[in-house]
Amino acid sequence: MADVDSSNIAKIIGRNIKQARSLKDISQEKLAELISKSSHFIRFA
Repeated sequence: MADVDSSNIAKIIGRNIKQARSLKDISQEKLAELISKSSHFIRFA
């Protein structure tokens, strides 16, 4: 298994969030509202 570090994890999570947003056609701001997080959190997840 490849080395997993925090930057790799962040990239994977970021791609998954982007894919989920694209599938549901929602903005970063709307997703942040739905999960009770700041849009800043979504941008850098």
